[in-house]
Parts: sequence; C-alpha cells; structure tokens
Amino acid sequence: TCAFPTPDVQSWRAVAVAVSSSTLPIPPSSGYAVIVLGRTAVISVVAKYTVVPPKYHDFIPNFNAIGIGFIMNVCTYPLAMFSGSTLAFFWRR
Repeated sequence: TCAFPTPDVQSWRAVAVAVSSSTLPIPPSSGYAVIVLGRTAVISVVAKYTVVPPKYHDFIPNFNAIGIGFIMNVCTYPLAMFSGSTLAFFWRR
C-alpha cells in the first residue's frame, strides 16, 4: 500500500497499478474513452495550428489540464487551475 494518505497520491497510485498490472483492472469502456479523448486532443492541437486563426488560440481547450482535472478526486487542483487561468486572462487585458 501507499504510505501517503493524501487523495492526490492515491489517485496516481491507482493509475500506476492500472497501467502496470498484468491483467487490465479497468472496464473496456474506459479504454475506449481514452482512445476517443486522445484522438480528440491530437485533432484539437492539429486544428489549432493549421485551421484556427492565431487570435482564437486562447479558446482551444488544453487537454492536459482537462485530464489532470479528471484524475484528481478533490476539487482543489481544478479550482486552482481555473482561478489561475482566469487571473491570467484578466491580467493580460
């Protein structure tokens, strides 16, 4: 077991166990969701730099941030990312 009781460490431990296990301990639908979201992230980045005009780049979501928000089971990190991005948005103005 993990010596650290914090929720964040437990989340990453669950990811490490799922990835390193000899049998897949997650349902197939989760794997399908990962494939769909991975492709969506790649398409989003390609579209951002080939189709979307540079002035609209700020409106394309960052899928790394979205993924971290899904992994964390407490709202502190997503709330901190939202607060920081909102502050940065208004700071640039």
